[in-house]
Amino acid sequence: MMSVTHPVLCADPTARQPLVTLAEVETKSGLDLLVENSSYGDATVTLEVDMTNLTSSKTLPVTVTISPHAKKRLVRLFVDDPHKRWKYRSKFSVVFGALNTKHDADYHYRLPFEPGQAYRVIQTFGGRVSHQGESEYAVDFAMPEGSGVCAARPGRVVATQSSSNTGGPRKKFRDEGNFIYIRHADRTLGVYVHLEKDGVLVDAGDYVRRGQLIGLSGNTGWSSRPHLHFGVYKLIGGGMGESFPFLFESKRGLVKGPLLGRAYSVKQ
Repeated sequence: MMSVTHPVLCADPTARQPLVTLAEVETKSGLDLLVENSSYGDATVTLEVDMTNLTSSKTLPVTVTISPHAKKRLVRLFVDDPHKRWKYRSKFSVVFGALNTKHDADYHYRLPFEPGQAYRVIQTFGGRVSHQGESEYAVDFAMPEGSGVCAARPGRVVATQSSSNTGGPRKKFRDEGNFIYIRHADRTLGVYVHLEKDGVLVDAGDYVRRGQLIGLSGNTGWSSRPHLHFGVYKLIGGGMGESFPFLFESKRGLVKGPLLGRAYSVKQ
């Protein structure tokens, strides 16, 4: 059996738990390669195989999404000549999210902080600092450390990190940010990043309500000042990441594109 440990797929990434595993099952004509996802979120797996005297049932590499707590056959390998030696070497990578996700573009998200507070946007969609590529449609709110972070949409907590006390204005700190990922009804992921150390107030597997207090903002990870990064994603990481534009409700009305420098407060 082989396994991949992907930090994002762990309730506590420091535990390095192998929540997505690849197993080999022999058959009469060769073998099957099966993947099992033990996490609370969708896992999209890409499998590559170098092989000798074997033929794959599918064109390689193959990329598939495995639902939470599910097992699936990726490929079946057939032995070409049973009188000759066969061998293979596989490599697989994992990103969080589902390939066939279709974002509900009409959903009105709640601002991800507590009522009575107003926070200014310091980076918006397409921001030059870091909102490019997979994070093109994300927004950063300037929030003092320890400020309450609330769920913008209901869903299942699929992963968290709260052990980091490290951050800085360079990309090398990217993986040090404390976070909460929440899987929504349309299989998108609500992403809340830069939380303070021990600032995660929910656990993987929890179902959270819209507006529920889930964490405390901070300054961990790739960050030059205390703030909250929020975005809605299809896939996260591995060069496959993709975010979606989203709408949110504020006291001023429905916001279709957060304005840089504008302060927003929760609609009550």
